[in-house]
Amino acid sequence: MIMLIVLLHSCRFGVPWLSGTLGNLFFFLISGYLLTDSKRWKSFDEGSADADRPGLFVFLWDRLKKIYPAYLLSTAVLFVLGHTKSLILLLANVALISSGWFWDDETINGPAWFLCVLLIDYILFYVLNRFVSRKFRPYVVLILFLVSFGLGRINLDLPFLYGRTMSGISEFMLGCLLKYGMNRIPSKLRYPIAAASGVIWAAALTAAVIFGADRALIDGGVFYAVILVPLLVISTVYGRFIPKCFSLYPLALLGEKSMYLFIWHVAVQQVLNIVIGNKGNWFENIWTELLYLIVLIAFCFGYSRVEGYVRRKVKAMSHSDNEKSA
Repeated sequence: MIMLIVLLHSCRFGVPWLSGTLGNLFFFLISGYLLTDSKRWKSFDEGSADADRPGLFVFLWDRLKKIYPAYLLSTAVLFVLGHTKSLILLLANVALISSGWFWDDETINGPAWFLCVLLIDYILFYVLNRFVSRKFRPYVVLILFLVSFGLGRINLDLPFLYGRTMSGISEFMLGCLLKYGMNRIPSKLRYPIAAASGVIWAAALTAAVIFGADRALIDGGVFYAVILVPLLVISTVYGRFIPKCFSLYPLALLGEKSMYLFIWHVAVQQVLNIVIGNKGNWFENIWTELLYLIVLIAFCFGYSRVEGYVRRKVKAMSHSDNEKSA
């Protein structure tokens, strides 16, 4: 999914625009799916002491701390390259409120839009789990999904109600609902359901193409948001074939760095444009595109090594300071 977005933003070789929409919807849904009913959130449940429940800032930082340093650095690179002249927009990008909050899209760094809306999702998720009883949460999530999906189709041009913002919220809530549903299905039935859902997905896609209904379905938001993305998630999580394919060492290794690819792909692209003297934002030939992909992957592997080293050093220093204090 990330590679679809990377290619969409950099080349003109037949990558459809809606592939980026599919990728982002997948990310939102899988985020809601993985967070819901996690054992890590037992402290939110009834009977837990307030002191054991994490505060909002702690909860948000725990979600974002692995990707925020890379996002901050890549945004700084784009700012230095002159991608914005406004200090207010720079601060909004740093604070992750540049898209979906008070503006529809005022990003320096392309991935900022996803992270800004995901931050809203996390805040809603925290409020739900902090203040809504466990037995009522699925129903509240269902209401939030229906309302946000409807507002997304209306496509209002209002702060916090922008069409893309509502799409991100509705897909996140759909991921939560999908997890609630899977929890009610015995584990031995999940793989058959995954296999059947994959067949349904393939048949629906084929029928849509044959009968020319794909555009109408996509424009309605039903095919991608409510049918295709959930079936992809079910097939991936509970199936056997897809995980086996993506567990192959080269793909698994690339998958471990995939979030770095997402965070850094715009910054690396703009730096490469300067180096090779490309005047536009697009690469016009396949060889330049291949060079870009090689440079991006190599950079992200190198960056992850450096960041891992820095994190270990900071952690060691923190432990040393704590021991001295003790």
